[in-house]
Amino acid sequence: VRDVAVFECRTSMMIGLVNGCNSDRKHRHRGTRASRADRSFLLGVLFVLCSFPAAIAAKPPVTAVAFRPDGKAVVVGSQAGIEVRSWPELKRVRALNTELQNVHDLVFSPDGKWLLAAGGEPGETGRVEVFSLVRAKPQATVGGHDDVVYGVAWRGDSSGWVTASLDRSLRVFDRANSKPGRKITGHSKGVKAVGILPDGNTLVSGGNDNSLRVWSLKTGKLIRSFNNHTKP
Repeated sequence: VRDVAVFECRTSMMIGLVNGCNSDRKHRHRGTRASRADRSFLLGVLFVLCSFPAAIAAKPPVTAVAFRPDGKAVVVGSQAGIEVRSWPELKRVRALNTELQNVHDLVFSPDGKWLLAAGGEPGETGRVEVFSLVRAKPQATVGGHDDVVYGVAWRGDSSGWVTASLDRSLRVFDRANSKPGRKITGHSKGVKAVGILPDGNTLVSGGNDNSLRVWSLKTGKLIRSFNNHTKP
């Protein structure tokens, strides 16, 4: 973004110089000293404006949002990081320390004690950071994927979660050890959404292969596939 801002500023400087030269040709009766003074003033103003690229830089878009269980705050994720804001005022409360370059999902545990942040680096790795609500640093960081994690779903008893990744797989995790568990495969393209039904043993996933798939969380076996969708 800074490079873009500098480029725009340099372009503005060139335009200003050209305009100044044109003005100089049209109004030579003003004298050489006056023309040089005008150009110097213009360059000075442009230099000051170019010294503050952050002021004109656009912030990265929000890619994940989760409301805190008490409804008094909202957690927001983007390429700029993860931060907590008050609700509904949206005042910045604090930032959460994260190493995720991309944040694609934020999910609070059913018991309200934990927050999962899912993301990673495209084509390289997918990770989930586990936060305790009383700390700004992740308690654990878990991997197990070769591409970005797009979705995550908690078990109903908060004992673990399931991740969905663009590496075409799902992973089952246990909160007690935060180590990758069973790997579930079957989608022919990246998986972008996952959910666990209230029975606690049925898993539903959706992917870029235009299908929804229903799995047994206990065995990892496919129960049913819905392939009638025409787009992801």
